[in-house]
Amino acid sequence: MSEIPNEILESTESVVAALEALHERPLLMKPAFHELLIVCAVHDLASEFNTLVYKGVCLNNVYASFAKHQDHDSVDTLKREVQVCLSDLREALLPIVAKSSQQDKLRDAFLDNSPAVVDHLVSLADDLNRMRDLQKQ
Repeated sequence: MSEIPNEILESTESVVAALEALHERPLLMKPAFHELLIVCAVHDLASEFNTLVYKGVCLNNVYASFAKHQDHDSVDTLKREVQVCLSDLREALLPIVAKSSQQDKLRDAFLDNSPAVVDHLVSLADDLNRMRDLQKQ
């Protein structure tokens, strides 16, 4: 992306500010989240962004259940569900990352095979869950 229109920059910055105000804390993956918003706005990827939000909310919910129920019999099922949700979120990121001017940075953060990627995806899922909360208002 060469030059981002001011209107898009201002709109996406407003969305990020509203998300942070909603939960009175900063986004966990703020720069990456903002880049994803910009890419979706510039390239008219509303459907892809909605899919990303949905997959992020799914991961956020399953991961929260997994964290709460580590000692229960359902832990193996929850582990599998977390893996499915991680995979789904990565898949939802692919068309957006492909259009980003920061592809390398986003790939390293969300699509690489390093252990840190899981933490980044879980953090992004938390941010996407906030987006869903804002959409519901």
